[in-house]
Amino acid sequence: MNSGGNGISRRTVLRLASGAGLALTAGAVSGGRLVNRATAQAGDTELVCNTNGVRIRKDPGLSGTIIGYLRQGAVVNLIGQPVKRDGYTWLNISPQADRTKTGWAAAQFFMGNEAGFPIGTDVVTTTSVRLRRQAGLGGALIRVVSKGTHAVIQSAGRPADGYTWYGVILDDGAAGFIAGEFLTRARVEPTGQRLRVVNGPLRLRQNPGLKGTVLASLPNGTVVVVADASAVRQDGYLWRYVRLESKPSVIGWIADGFTVAID
Repeated sequence: MNSGGNGISRRTVLRLASGAGLALTAGAVSGGRLVNRATAQAGDTELVCNTNGVRIRKDPGLSGTIIGYLRQGAVVNLIGQPVKRDGYTWLNISPQADRTKTGWAAAQFFMGNEAGFPIGTDVVTTTSVRLRRQAGLGGALIRVVSKGTHAVIQSAGRPADGYTWYGVILDDGAAGFIAGEFLTRARVEPTGQRLRVVNGPLRLRQNPGLKGTVLASLPNGTVVVVADASAVRQDGYLWRYVRLESKPSVIGWIADGFTVAID
């Protein structure tokens, strides 16, 4: 891998303190130089600080003037090119909490924000997962949240115990932390979109919500068609109005998270 001070390879791999590699793909490479797709204020790639008190410097290198500090869990955007200096790889970063502190920090203190859920994002759980009072496996258990439960991201991801934890609020008002590895963005399916049941049997209900009268039990492989692009939040789920493809007269509501889009 070629990683000089002025040019980088197509996928620059940063070795973190844990020994794991972080692949950065903030932009395309042209003539041996990284072409950043984003503006100078915020790059496309999000990183999470994995250590408290990380120094932000005005210039790359140990002699760079310290202009600020990062706490563990702080989310930053990667901008510009990494630079090798004084035995470290330095990243040009812009903290999301304070863009005036844009500067340089050592790469070993960051990890990828793979889940990448901005505050306000609608998400659903991909499996049964624990909702905790604090980020981390030691956080007090609030309750176990079932697969397909809808939530809204309330705080940026923070690393702990090998996971990236997000502050969330559920539709019933319960709030806590869930590991981002068990969340996915809630889909917005357009009218006419075909969906296949993959985690059945899935109940088709007359009204949105767990109290809605069950019209049918849909086994895996059943194809439904979105009848209305709008969705309704009820009983901790996001409900979609669909009709059976094989029998269009049968129409009702299904909970999100148990189907995949086809076509």
